[in-house]
This record gives sequence, structure tokens and C-alpha cells, in this order.
Amino acid sequence: MFSSILDNTPVLIALIDHSFNFMYVNPAFARETGRTASSFIGKNYFEFYPDEKKKSLFQKTVKTGIPFYFQAKPFSEKENSSKEAESYWDWSLVPVKDQGGNVSRIVLTLYNVTEKLAAEHELLQSEEKYRSLFEAGSDAIICVDVQTLKIQDVNQAAIGLYGYTRAEMLNLSAPDLSAEKSRTKRSLKNFAQSLETKTDKKSHIALRYHKKKNGTVFPVEITARHFCLDGKKFNISSIRDITARVKAKEALQQKNIALNELIARIEIEKKRIKEEFAATIAEVITPVLERMRADVSTERYAALLESSLKTVSSAYGLNIARKSPQLTQKEIEICTMVRNGLSSKEIAHILNRSIQTIEKRRKIIRKKLGLEEKSINLATFLKTYDRQSF
Repeated sequence: MFSSILDNTPVLIALIDHSFNFMYVNPAFARETGRTASSFIGKNYFEFYPDEKKKSLFQKTVKTGIPFYFQAKPFSEKENSSKEAESYWDWSLVPVKDQGGNVSRIVLTLYNVTEKLAAEHELLQSEEKYRSLFEAGSDAIICVDVQTLKIQDVNQAAIGLYGYTRAEMLNLSAPDLSAEKSRTKRSLKNFAQSLETKTDKKSHIALRYHKKKNGTVFPVEITARHFCLDGKKFNISSIRDITARVKAKEALQQKNIALNELIARIEIEKKRIKEEFAATIAEVITPVLERMRADVSTERYAALLESSLKTVSSAYGLNIARKSPQLTQKEIEICTMVRNGLSSKEIAHILNRSIQTIEKRRKIIRKKLGLEEKSINLATFLKTYDRQSF
């Protein structure tokens, strides 16, 4: 059984006498050195591997009978090994004494830890990179043990945001930073339970209120990720102070309220003006129209005046001006008369212009309204134009 262990262990083992001659090497030692086990027997260790420093250690072991142990030390058992190929070993020199108490043999053991050291170095670099990124974040970053709710790590931004020292924060639990402790506890508990089923371990809380060391309560936005490490559940949260955003939103809401109130007052004022205008027409102008209708010579003009007043009260002129800003004020006036059924002769008489001038104006109006190549009647078009969409 002991022989089977020696033959199959990855540990390099050699038995050397007090003069440093090989008495035994196991298969792992032979494989590592690239030789057969039998080629070592009876040969001096330092014939293969001359090294004065190492030789003095061997001599000291024989002289003192004290074992020596070394961790992660360079130790090459290959001849002509280069510095680049240097490997690292945990190795030991253990003396074996005879009945008289003198060292008669030395057991040399070596275990290659080169890959382990490389992995540890890579892990260290990864941790340093993580720490650099962790500390470089402008948002507060806090890592919490979900089971205990205790804070495990914080970055410098978190220290600055909450006003605690790092040591103080590492003695706190996550709810200690919240102004809504019960909600925070409930959220973390729910997150922990969801870790078993959720494929996306990320969560987002748009608004939560936290508390600084000095008691100041402030709004935050939280983006969190949840993960398991060595069987423990953790929550790592990026926490952003959104005080400025919340204040800006509140200010905008106040402005919207004020704007809506202003619009409401304007609508009330518009309604009042319209009602007063309608009352003025009814009380002042309508009696005059009635007298004009009674006179045959002015009956046609009374009808025109009444139609125009209705047009004004319905804001037709304002609508057509808004939809066709290329029309002049005089052209809008002509449009109103055409819309109300007046002929070019009647319009010419009212405006004190020649019929030719009015006909020329009508052609210009048709061109500006995009009717130059169309057969549609201008009066028909204008009756619906103010209701057409752009």
C-alpha cells in the first residue's frame, strides 16, 4: 500500500543518504527530471544539480537534524533549465535518524505550485481591476449579504454620499441607509427569493428615499444585481442621488399647473369676449340691419353685412389667414365676399374697384390657393376651406 502511494502521488519524492547519494526516487520525480528512476540510484544529487546554496542546506540538515520547509520557492530538477522556464515548488528536507540519533538519510519532497501561483496572481490582478472599477464609479456602490443584510463593501462615492467612514458603513446593515426601512427589507427578501428562479438577476427601483448620517433624507434611483458566491447570496447596488432630477420634475409640474391655469383663464376670457361681441351685434347692429332690409336699395348690402358679421364672429377670416399666410388682407376680404355669394360686379361696387381689377384679384387668389389648374368653383372651395386640414 505504501509503495502504491509513492508510485501514484504527484509529489516528487527522493530518498538520499547522508552523503547525498540517491537511494530511491519515485515515478513522479523521474518524470519531472526526464530520466529513469534507475539512472539516479547511487549517483550524487549535486552531480546532477550543482548548487552551493542548496548543498549548504542539505549539509545543515544532516548536521542539525532539523527539517527545512519552503513554500513557493524556485527549485528546478531539470538540467540546463532557463530562467524563463523556472518553476515554483513547495519543498522540504526531512532528516531520518539511525538508532544512534545521527542523520543517516534525507527525504526530499517537492510539489509543483507554479500553476497555483499563476492562478493566484491572475486572481489578484482581477481583484485589483475590480477594485479600480469599483472605486472609480461616480455612483455609490454597495455590496450587501442578502441573508444578514449586512454591508460587505462600499466604494468611495458611497462614503461621500452618505457621510460615513468606510469602517462605519461596514458596521451598518442596508436598512440603516434607508428612510423606508420596511420597504428595503422587503425588497431584499424578495430579491433573495427570486434568485432561484430569475434568469435576469438585475432589478431597478426608480425612486426610493435614503438617509445620510446627518439625518438628511434624499431621493435615489437604484440599479441592483444579485449573485451567489460560495453558497451565499449577495446584492450589489448602484445608487444614484436624484435630488436635482426630482426637484426639476416638481418644478416642471408646478409650471404645467400654472400654464393650465393660464390657458383656462384665457379660454374664459375668450368666451366672455365672444359673448360680449355677440351681445353688441344683437343690441346695436341688428336693429340697423333690420332698417336696411326694409329699404329695397340697401337690402342686398344688409344681407352682405349680416353675412360678414357672422363670418367675423366665427373667426373665418382668422382661420383663412392662418392657413394661407400668402394672402393679403385685401385678398382675404375678397375671399369673404366670394364665399358669401357676391359676384365680381358686386364686389367691385363695394370696394370701389373695376370689375377687371376684381377678376384679376380672383385669379391671383386661385393661384395662391393652388386652384389655378383646377375647375373647382372658388366660392364652393372657400365655403369649406377653413374646415379643411393642412
